[in-house]
Amino acid sequence: MPFNLSESPVDKAVEAFAREQILEATRLANQRTEAILADIAARLRPGMTESEARTLANEVFETFRHQGLVKHWHPPKIYFGHHTALSIEAPHPKDDRVLGDRDMAYLDLGPVFSLEGRDIEGDVGRTLVFGDDPVHRHLQATCESLFHQGLAFWKETRPTGVQLYQYLRQEAQNSGVVFNLNPGGHVIGAFPHHRAWRHALSDYPHIPQPGIWILEVQVRHPDLPYGAFYEALLE
Repeated sequence: MPFNLSESPVDKAVEAFAREQILEATRLANQRTEAILADIAARLRPGMTESEARTLANEVFETFRHQGLVKHWHPPKIYFGHHTALSIEAPHPKDDRVLGDRDMAYLDLGPVFSLEGRDIEGDVGRTLVFGDDPVHRHLQATCESLFHQGLAFWKETRPTGVQLYQYLRQEAQNSGVVFNLNPGGHVIGAFPHHRAWRHALSDYPHIPQPGIWILEVQVRHPDLPYGAFYEALLE
């Protein structure tokens, strides 16, 4: 059932959640998640299957236990090739794609770290390109650019979450790609974050506060079966 934008009292719960957060801990959790993603990305090789990549991701996670990693709020999501055209919200298909020499992939990681005596979520998503296919490179660059455009729009105009995603959809269309995420974005911080806001940032009818939201951008090519994903803190 779609969220009714006339229901506004939930923002009080978000504000209460925001007051409870230690923003430096959330930043640190996301910095460590970035480091995990970079480590996994450096180890991915053409010829590897998606399931092998997820196994690799879990092996890398184990090496971060000494940095406070305790669990996941969602398992690693890793998509290769034509699967990158699927929304991050879609169930993973049953076929196990192999990473090609000229290919693309996206990763979405959601580890939880013990920091400042609390369980703090990290959430990072990036697109990787293998080889020199110009379509792949364009999608990767466009997706990242849209994220930063959205970030600048939020800083300059202070839109609601709804307005922010309306802007991103229009900018994606202007860039010649299809915005491929609905809903998108979410609260981040102390685990679990759903007690603050069960819906997406794209449904949030108020101005999102810095440091407690994840901004997600996902696009796909209008004709070819490829897409890109990028997510990071809104701050």
